[in-house]
Amino acid sequence: MFFLGVTFADVEARRLFDLARLLLEPEFARPSHITLRGPYKKRNDIGANLIGKQIEPFTISRPSNFFNERQNTVYLRAEIPFVADYWHKPDYPSGIPHISIYDGKDRTLAWQILMVLRQYPWNMEFKSSPMAIIDSKQRIETKFIRDFHDFDAALSLVSEKSYSIEAIKTLHIGQRLHLLENICERIHAMYTA
Repeated sequence: MFFLGVTFADVEARRLFDLARLLLEPEFARPSHITLRGPYKKRNDIGANLIGKQIEPFTISRPSNFFNERQNTVYLRAEIPFVADYWHKPDYPSGIPHISIYDGKDRTLAWQILMVLRQYPWNMEFKSSPMAIIDSKQRIETKFIRDFHDFDAALSLVSEKSYSIEAIKTLHIGQRLHLLENICERIHAMYTA
């Protein structure tokens, strides 16, 4: 499955949000993004006129969750001007634009992540990347991880220690949540006036 969406135009913001996703769900890899359209079964199903289209800056607002019997998603809401001009998600026609921070099986961890995110005042504007194709969530051994230097650069902003992918997988929940707090503090220091 494929989707169409946007991410952060600012490299540092993208790296920090990507790092948060990797730390909280280290078995999988997917860049931080806002899904605007999809799912599509084939890449060719995506209208070429939409790929590369620039949208307005977006605002990250309050943290929230999608919890049900099979879903434990923690996200930051994304406010996008004129989102109706881009939105086409047949499965969720009245869905909420958002950036997932965690989308895993552990409900207890999801609640802990939500509580960390709620400690910070989210209301930050970011420039958007152009619309691009987003692959489905994949196992960690995917092409997304080949750019580990991006994670290493983000880690250097929030930790004095460097971690390999294998070491990240062995971190306990307390370490992951501590690094998430460091990421939130760094984002707020960099993007609030």
